[in-house]
Amino acid sequence: MNKHTLFRDISRDTKNSYALKRNERIVFFMQDRSGELVFHMDAPGAEAYVFAILSGSGTSVSSLRITSIHSAPDTFSRAIIRGIADDVSAITYNGLIRIEPGAVRSDASQEIRSLILSPEASVSSQPALEILEEDVHCNHSATLSPLNDAERFFIETRGVSENQAKQLLIKGFINDIFFQISDIASPDAIKTLGHVTSAN
Repeated sequence: MNKHTLFRDISRDTKNSYALKRNERIVFFMQDRSGELVFHMDAPGAEAYVFAILSGSGTSVSSLRITSIHSAPDTFSRAIIRGIADDVSAITYNGLIRIEPGAVRSDASQEIRSLILSPEASVSSQPALEILEEDVHCNHSATLSPLNDAERFFIETRGVSENQAKQLLIKGFINDIFFQISDIASPDAIKTLGHVTSAN
């Protein structure tokens, strides 16, 4: 069955709960949103793709929790988060995938990758699973790393300043999100994100 894909930028949305209908596919995007968000796959065939960018600078402190709840069979969810922490900022991400009894053949994952740009910045990532059904596929991952010095040095040998090389690597790290959105939704979806400078 060919599904129509909806795209929603929820960066400034005030809702914290989203329920998907039968055979509905929605791509959600958010930038620098804090709080707790819950995505409900309540009907068969529901598909949710959740993309989030978390950026910290100065003394900022941000916290995001994403919960994906599967309560119907043949449902799907992906949460892909990119975090960037600079200066003395702190970012906290908590993720949960919950598979309810009866939600057979659910497929769910959460992935967070973070860049630390300062020795005084911090990122805490805690993805978790609650699986109450057997016939499912679930996974989660979390990685944390500084900028790649070898890649930065290579860019600098091309006549680019150290700061410009740093910004190019950060942009490449973030743009991975937009490439994935384009693959799932459409390139036109990216054009609606005028407030996200790294999308250009």
